Amino acid sequence: MYEVEDVIERSLAFKYTFTVPSEQQIDRLKVGDLVKLIFREDPSSEQQQQQQGSTDATLNQSCIQVDAPHASSSTSFSNPSATNNNNNNNSSSVINQSTTLSSTTQQQQQQPNNNNNNDTNNECFIERMWVSITHIDDGHKTFKGTLDNSPYKMRTLTLGDTVSFARNHILAIYDQPNESSFLTEEQRIFTSQFCLVSRMALDKNRQVGYMFREDPIKTIANDSGWRIFQGDESDEYLANHANFQTVSLASVLNQDDTFIHLLHYPPDSCFEKDDNSKEWRKIKDE
Repeated sequence: MYEVEDVIERSLAFKYTFTVPSEQQIDRLKVGDLVKLIFREDPSSEQQQQQQGSTDATLNQSCIQVDAPHASSSTSFSNPSATNNNNNNNSSSVINQSTTLSSTTQQQQQQPNNNNNNDTNNECFIERMWVSITHIDDGHKTFKGTLDNSPYKMRTLTLGDTVSFARNHILAIYDQPNESSFLTEEQRIFTSQFCLVSRMALDKNRQVGYMFREDPIKTIANDSGWRIFQGDESDEYLANHANFQTVSLASVLNQDDTFIHLLHYPPDSCFEKDDNSKEWRKIKDE
């Protein structure tokens, strides 16, 4: 069976990158509107429950997102939890249609880009799909709708199925940007810039301990100039380019936001975190 995920929980866990519709946006929903939900299906759960009496097996998660209604899902995301990619929910943002389901979308047809060829019994399918609202209760607390997409891999859902959901399940509203965000618009724009970060600094068991800002370089698109490290990287580690990633500042802040107050500093700024007090201090030029 499938379940619809609570996007509020995700938005709290990944507050710098995961936005959701505001309460006011949800209160304005009406029958016929399209909303995007996150569906999760574990094909192995029933079999595991019969064989083991539990569902504790480790699952490979494949997340599928479709950015337009009346389409089949087709693009996978390696980190389905951290972001929702819904800052521009309109018809011009179609990036992964595959099978058209109405005459109005036939001209937009594209071949599917299948990144999910691991069809094992241990795979958990996560698909983000649009639902057309057919019923709203008096307080806009619960909803019913029909699935407006053909699932890519999920077996317990098909186009046109009735779906029941609540306001905490609504990931996006079609043709509207999400208005509920932990960041101000200015902060959101700035933290969407990229930085070069050590993989050690992205380790959930570690924290950022050293960072400096240089002039942005052309080889990194929308470069903030920030270079972020855990602080204990060896010279050998630093010499290996494979030990670094280019990610948004917001993605690093999801892991560790103790340095957010430093991001406004100009190039040639350098900071390190004191091991004892855990306070950041500026390193002055000699």
